[in-house]
Amino acid sequence: MKLQKRIFVLLPWAFVILGLLRMAPVEAATKLVGYSNYFYTAEPVDATTVRIFAGSTRNQCVNTDLNKPCNSCASSNLSTQPFQSYFTGNVNRVCSEQEAYPSLRFSVTLSSDQGALYKSSCSRLIIGQFSNTNVSTLEVTPVQVSEGVANQDVTAVFDWASICNGGGGGSSCNVSWKNTFSVGFNKDCGDSELADGSVKFEIHYRYVEDSPAATPACDPNALQGLEGFCNFTAYPGDEKIFINTLGYEQGNGLKVPNFESAITAPFTQDGSQMIYKAARFYFVEGDGSTIQAASLSTASSPADINFSIAQGIASDSIRGLTNGTQYSLVMASVDQAGIATFFTDVTTLNYATDPIGETQSAIPEQVSGLLDGKKCFIATAAFGSELAPQVERLRQFRDQVLRKSSLGRSFIKTYYKHSPPLARWISEHEIAKVWVRSQLWLILLVAELILIVGWVPMFFSAVAVSVAILSWSQRSRDVIL
Repeated sequence: MKLQKRIFVLLPWAFVILGLLRMAPVEAATKLVGYSNYFYTAEPVDATTVRIFAGSTRNQCVNTDLNKPCNSCASSNLSTQPFQSYFTGNVNRVCSEQEAYPSLRFSVTLSSDQGALYKSSCSRLIIGQFSNTNVSTLEVTPVQVSEGVANQDVTAVFDWASICNGGGGGSSCNVSWKNTFSVGFNKDCGDSELADGSVKFEIHYRYVEDSPAATPACDPNALQGLEGFCNFTAYPGDEKIFINTLGYEQGNGLKVPNFESAITAPFTQDGSQMIYKAARFYFVEGDGSTIQAASLSTASSPADINFSIAQGIASDSIRGLTNGTQYSLVMASVDQAGIATFFTDVTTLNYATDPIGETQSAIPEQVSGLLDGKKCFIATAAFGSELAPQVERLRQFRDQVLRKSSLGRSFIKTYYKHSPPLARWISEHEIAKVWVRSQLWLILLVAELILIVGWVPMFFSAVAVSVAILSWSQRSRDVIL
């Protein structure tokens, strides 16, 4: 009986709650199905917002396929010029492998869970806007949809002339800008208002007219600290070259300068609000004289080393090289749009291979230790094989820790110079192998801990342990006395 009374009391409230739920508006959901993702950098912010970076240069080119960007690094006058000519004469020292151009198409595909938005009589189901100002649409497909049926994919196509013009860069796309491009279903097919739930593209667009050469000394006063990457050295590895001491201007957070017109001071941050994303390396076999001849240009395949101030170098080596072959390098700074500027002036670089790790040229070698007269680690002789896991871990310690400091690199060079005779002797004496292995286990332990936790925690841990031991020793002495 009591249960029935409770039900009768609660039942009206249940109907009230259900009625309120039915009255609550259902938010329209527009889904971003896809878009033309041909950008050097595109960063999804959330399900309906994407941050994209695009740009063009004075060397702007046009692709025969209007759905793809153009590679001005391969098609401009830079591609036929040796690097030495980049810093003399009338050569525009900028290019992009993802060059945008006014007729380049940008497609956006959307769907909606609101069937009422699908009107077969509407010729433009999707529109794009900057601050309520429409951007011309080249086409919308399909031309007709099933009336009132939700979740149909619809694609709208724009060109960058219209996007740049609406965003603030002019129809020629020769001004840098940053703006938000909203794309959504055409509310009531009135061509003036977006339906609820549009998607947004936060567009950063940069135009570059020209660029000076990088200053090898990373002068903080040069270009008001807006230079980007300005110095590097090459260090040999096994079928690769490590990029050491990558210098960059730290004062302005790797922001790019405004190079929309002539290169004149004072320099200011570009209107695109971009930053530099990578150091690009062009390389050629030889001692550098081939770079100053006509055998290497921006038409050559480069290697990009991604970099951020927060995380440092993402991958610090150029791989797939041939051991025993000398490679000489040229660097450029690449922004988030993929535009390369600030090429290093080859006339200021050192293309010798000695001292190791202090020039812009290196010879990859198998440095892990075959006992054939090459540089080697004593660990290989002690453990019997360069493929032993202990040797591999020491190799990682060398590459990831020692070579990142000048002191560590000096140790490696000294070690390579003096270790081969000792390694050969160890490999010929079993007792020596046993003794060296026993000593190396402690080094392996320390190396393992440093690789896992880093130098600083290891240092303070060692200090803490030393203090604890000294304190315990002092207390023990006091007790004995």
